[in-house]
Amino acid sequence: MALITERSNVPFRVVNFERLMYASIVLALFQTTLYWGSITEEFQDIEPETGAWIIVIYTAVLCLLTWQVAREHENWARWTLLLLGVMGLLAPHHQHSSLHRTLLYEALGYGAWITEAVALLLIFTGDARDWFERITSHSLPFV
Repeated sequence: MALITERSNVPFRVVNFERLMYASIVLALFQTTLYWGSITEEFQDIEPETGAWIIVIYTAVLCLLTWQVAREHENWARWTLLLLGVMGLLAPHHQHSSLHRTLLYEALGYGAWITEAVALLLIFTGDARDWFERITSHSLPFV
């Protein structure tokens, strides 16, 4: 109950941004886990252990950035997430792979992408913009 009262002044769009970003991360991880064997076959020049560490580190960075945006009012983290989202959209996606021919793989991938896109739209519009302009005593270490 304390968490609800502490977060009661958080704008609706910021709360939904956080939920949608974490949902997007979970969908992407679920997709990667289900098709790990096919993914490692496609990227034969990378060791599976190295690929796993890249995914773990990238997931941790996304979670940290999401936390920084939703809980710490960090504008730089908001722009970093947008940049990573655009880069992910523009990156080539296994164009010659049979991996894309499975409906579940595609559904999870598009679900993660759409969820992230909506989250980023929310955090850059409406009352969410004010979230980054507020200066509160908890954001200043010397107050």
